Amino acid sequence: MRALIFGRAKGVWEEVEAAQQLCSYDAITAVGRSGIDYPGPIDHWVTWHSLNFASWITQRREKGYPDAGKLWSGIHRKVKQPATPNLELHHVPCDGGSSGMLAVAVNLSVGATHIVLAGIPMDPERGHYDEDRRWVDGANYLDSWTKFKPQMDGKVKSMSGWTNALLGGPTQEWLFTLG
Repeated sequence: MRALIFGRAKGVWEEVEAAQQLCSYDAITAVGRSGIDYPGPIDHWVTWHSLNFASWITQRREKGYPDAGKLWSGIHRKVKQPATPNLELHHVPCDGGSSGMLAVAVNLSVGATHIVLAGIPMDPERGHYDEDRRWVDGANYLDSWTKFKPQMDGKVKSMSGWTNALLGGPTQEWLFTLG
């Protein structure tokens, strides 16, 4: 199963377009607020900040975009997620990292074998497409990504940045290998 996960870094929409030129995907996953702005269908919408879903869903609907499939948050051994009123929220274990890494854990848990990351470079200088500042928290998550690398090896590739250096970039050959 091939999955595309997109985050919020500047350049995300160009990366999504480039990734979609490589192949079609069985699952599309939005990370955090990027799900508000993606006009197409979303199978999974993921964040550590699940209390924001109600507002984000409203904003997505106001744009006339279809509702997302499943909403996800994480289970972390140190963090208890608050209840999310009136929403069916799914959970997956994840030991830290950004919401992008949580999205990888979600896709691995649903059987994805080839996962492409777009707009998840983990580079503070890339910031977010909807803000004009550096993403200063990005460096805080690199250790968690490095520890999670063995579970991602051969299954996850990234379009750019630090995650591309860690995991490599996707190719059509890799996307169409059995696994």
